[in-house]
This record gives sequence, structure tokens and C-alpha cells, in this order.
Amino acid sequence: MAILEGRATPEATLALARQAQADHGYAPEAYRPLGRTALVCAMVGFGGYRVDRRAPEHRAALELALARGVNLIDTSSNYTDGESESLIGEVLGERPDQRARVILVSKVGYVQGNNMAVAKEAIARGRPFPEMVEYQAECWHCIHPDFIADQLERSLARLGVSILDVYLLHNPEYFFSDRLHRHGVGGLEEAREEFYRRIETAFGFLELAVAEGRLQWYGVSSNTFGRKAAHPEFVSLERLQEAAEKAAAARGSGDGSRFAVVQCPLNLREGGPALTPNQRGGKTAFLGLAAELGLGVLVNRPLNAIIGGRLERLAGIPAPRPNVEEATEAAFGALERREANFPEGVLQAADRGGGALAQMAGWFGLHETLERIYRSHPPREAWLEMVDHQVRPGLHGAVEAVAEGLPEPHRGEFLREAQAHRAAVEAVAELAAEALGQDAHEHTRSMEERLAALLAE
Repeated sequence: MAILEGRATPEATLALARQAQADHGYAPEAYRPLGRTALVCAMVGFGGYRVDRRAPEHRAALELALARGVNLIDTSSNYTDGESESLIGEVLGERPDQRARVILVSKVGYVQGNNMAVAKEAIARGRPFPEMVEYQAECWHCIHPDFIADQLERSLARLGVSILDVYLLHNPEYFFSDRLHRHGVGGLEEAREEFYRRIETAFGFLELAVAEGRLQWYGVSSNTFGRKAAHPEFVSLERLQEAAEKAAAARGSGDGSRFAVVQCPLNLREGGPALTPNQRGGKTAFLGLAAELGLGVLVNRPLNAIIGGRLERLAGIPAPRPNVEEATEAAFGALERREANFPEGVLQAADRGGGALAQMAGWFGLHETLERIYRSHPPREAWLEMVDHQVRPGLHGAVEAVAEGLPEPHRGEFLREAQAHRAAVEAVAELAAEALGQDAHEHTRSMEERLAALLAE
């Protein structure tokens, strides 16, 4: 993929806003500057959390958003294991004339999937990334400059650009989460000092990346900006601003830091960033201080709240079709029959003595696992997250790994079978999501009725 040169500019983003307002009749407030960056962005951006290069409907959604004047795209290195960035890169690569009009945001910090493989390979070479937070077996976190440098180059390559407009540290509060899990609340003040030391070090690297022309601006995305200041996982915007100023001063910058964008959850059920006075000694809320500092604020989770550790959907979904449960059962049956007839000989041929079959065969026998999870009646969003972040990437990787070692004609036979197998898995995934959506449909319908009463006038 060719690398797009250039970056988003204030002039080009303002021109896009004026053109979109004229073409589509948008109100003047549909666009505004992104804090002190002077870049002008649509008030509705395109979120890349679940999008995948291999899903045609995701590509169509991004293309439609760009056509309708959306010019801020938010993604991360760990979204669908890098496939989110790859899709965005492909779509932007087909529109090189739009690069200066699109504000491209990505994030760094999570160590999962391919990033986990990178981290473990570094350990095997005897050069592990420093200050790795090993939070869970398959979810680590790191904001050390060595890791950020590695991830920035990978993100730029997947996105097919030479410069990122905004780069955010992604939920650095995992440092606190891990410490609480291991040590409880003891030593919290010492932990906070270490946390902001790491933040300042990371900001120092990001200031250097700006000076080298690989970034325009940087910031932090955190789910705890709206928490009370006493909460053990609270991230202070005041302390972040101080860290940025120190990092810029250490670099000798005479025009201040390039810390300019923050991101937080904000929705009907999570109002902390707007309502909880947790900054300036309890005198102002997060949004008030962000405005005072001239920071651009991106909102994540606008339509999905997390309350008490559970996801609550705030966007209405259609009622499931009357026969969806029967259709789901039929899809599970079809998947089971296909897996029973999957050509074992083809898989055996792929086992080149290194245990490939043992590692990969499970992905071609998914029906029992999926059915067990489905019958536990998880929330619809939890099911979708599992499919998006585990099943699809895992199955894709297994197919590629097995096919790579197969000679013809076994390879062609395997790929035909694998395509049919994936179609059967997708049928189960989509029908089960619809069946599991009944509770979400009833909940959002009830919420709409309550809101209608409040907003009747």
C-alpha cells in the first residue's frame, strides 16, 4: 500500500465543513474546532472500535461517512487486532485528495492478539519492552517509549500515512487496575507518583515524534476521567497537563506542549465528565477544565454505557423476528454438521510436525463453544464483542496459517471448505445476536418512553 504524505490542515478541514454545510444543509454548529489544534471537525465522528477490513459493510459505512462530511476517524492499534486501521488505510488510500481534510486519530497501549505476539517475541529475544503491565494472561498494557515507538510505526504502516494527526495513550489507568488487583489500595499515593512519571516519559517521546514529523498532536483516552478524585483508578487532567508541560520544557520547546486532545465516555447514564467536580480541588468537572485548557474532547461510548461492570445499550435496535430462536437453532445444527464433515485429512496434511494442528484445529470445531455461550444468555453486546475480537480474528488467522503450509490440490480444497465453514459461523453469530437482542430491545424501548415523557414539551 502506497504511503499518503501530508496531514490534516486547518484550511482544508474548514473548507470541507463549508462544503458539507452547503451540500447537505447542515447547521453551523455541525462543525467546530478540535480544541487548540485549529483543525475543524464534524461533531459526529467515525468510530473504528469494531470495524474490520474483511467486512464489506464496514467499508461501506466508512465510505458513506466520508461522503456525508464526517472527517474525524477514531481507531486504535488493538481494534479488531489491527484490521480496523488496515480498513481505514485502504479507504483513505483510495482518496488521496482527501488526506488534508480528514483528522486521523489512533491510540496505543493495549497488548493483545498480534501485539501480544510482538511482546512475547521481544521477551524471547531477551529484549522485553520495559514497564509492561501484565494485567491478564491475554491482555497486557504498556506506555513505555520503546513500545510506543514500535506501535507507532506499525500503526502508520497499517493506516498508510506518514503522519498521524492525533495519537492517544489508550486507557493508561490499567496501571492502577493491575496494582489494585495485586496489592489492593495500599501504597496508592506512591503508585500515583509512578503513574504520572510514566505518563511524563511517554509524553516526552510523543513530543519528540511531533518534532520528527510523525505526529501533529497527542493526548490521552481514559475511561476514568469522570470518576471522583478519590477513586483509586482516577486519572487527573491537571496532572496530565503538568506532565505535558514538563515534557515540552525538557525538549526545549518554546511554544508549549502538543498535548491537545482527550477522550472519555459520556452518555445519558455516564455523566461524570460533565457533572463530577473532580478537578481544581473539587471546583470544576473534567469538561470544564478541558475547555479552560483549550483541549479538544472526543466522546467514546456515546450510545453504550457501562454501569456496574455491565454494558447497557442506549441505542434502540429493532425487535427480533418472530422465528429467530428457531432459525438460530437451525444455524447451530448446520454448523455442527459442517464441522463433522470437515476434511480431517486436509488438516492432518497441515500438521507439519510442529503442533500446528493442535493449535489450529479448535477453530474448525466452534459449534460446541458458541452454543454453550449462547445458552448462557449473555448480553447481546458481550456476544458481539466476543465475535468481533475473538472468533473472527482467530478463525481468520487459523485459516491463513493452515493454508500456508498446504500443497495443491489440498490448499484449494481446504480454502473452499474454510470459506463455507466461515459462512456457517457467521450465520450463527448474526442470528444469535438478533435472538439475544430481545432484552436490549425491550430496555431501550422503555427508556425511550421515559425520555419522551420528560421531553414532551
